[in-house]
Amino acid sequence: MARTSKRYIEKKSEKTERKVFKAGIYTRLSNERTEEWREKSYSIETQILSCKEYALKENIDVLEVYTDYEYSGTNFERPSFQNMMQDIRDRRINCIIIRDLSRLGREYLEMGRLIDKVFPFLGVRFISVNDKLDTVKETDSKKSFEVTLKNIINDMYAKDISVKIKTSKHNRARNGYFIGSVPPYGYKIKKSKEGQKLVIDENVRFIVEEMFDLTLQGKSQYEVAKHFNERGYAPGMIYYKTGRVYRENDDPEWNKGTISKMLTNPAYTGTLVQGVKQQNLAKGIKQHFVDESQYIICENAHEAIISKEVHERILRERQERKKNHVFSSPMHNFENRDYEN
Repeated sequence: MARTSKRYIEKKSEKTERKVFKAGIYTRLSNERTEEWREKSYSIETQILSCKEYALKENIDVLEVYTDYEYSGTNFERPSFQNMMQDIRDRRINCIIIRDLSRLGREYLEMGRLIDKVFPFLGVRFISVNDKLDTVKETDSKKSFEVTLKNIINDMYAKDISVKIKTSKHNRARNGYFIGSVPPYGYKIKKSKEGQKLVIDENVRFIVEEMFDLTLQGKSQYEVAKHFNERGYAPGMIYYKTGRVYRENDDPEWNKGTISKMLTNPAYTGTLVQGVKQQNLAKGIKQHFVDESQYIICENAHEAIISKEVHERILRERQERKKNHVFSSPMHNFENRDYEN
């Protein structure tokens, strides 16, 4: 981090007219929380209460509360954080209050840049309640060292927890648990302490079976999508969000791309293919597609809707049709499929 001697806003003399501070409270709930914590807003409420109590004591006006729910502290592209920074640039607020440094972020270098450079340059008063840090007040070198040390510790924690989460998710995937957030159309998620299992959704099972039957009859993906639209079936994402089996006027329609993804998804045979995309926060590696040899494949992970023989026949016939076309798009075998997790 930069030298501490110029880090904080200088304390003005008592004769100087008191500056009016318009604050934004920033709160964050990590995506590393357990399921029990995710279902409660207790942590967010605690952060807000702590910050408001400090603002009241210091006679600071609170204009806005910014909350990022289930975002990693190493990701500074968080939507509410970005909204807060824009309000600072627009001169809407000139003070930031957080419960502790880890709520703002857990990436050592970026935290140092914000505290050392960005906030002082923008004339922003920065307050971390639990760390007893208020940049409008005199801060000794000991407090500066504590802030630096805590940022380093937060950075190390974020990288350590990233490795643990990745290991835990991969272990669950190898044991047939679904580690994604949105289940394949035709399935729903059943949660337990061990993880998430896919179970057949009987409300729309008949639509999935109809798709495979039509395909076996020689219908193209376009024809199947057209048939579904004529029947008025709601597309998968609409059903997932609303629970409606049938479309309403403004709902989007089925398309051949969606049908194609479903036909090639081995989840309908009871096989889960996961770990198609990975990232490594500890090493600074962004999310990317991995080689097929690294996929986590678990057969008989859940009840099948179609047999493996039917699925293999459909894949084989699709490949034969591709060979008959002069042009075939070079595409990653598993790319853009519903089972990427």
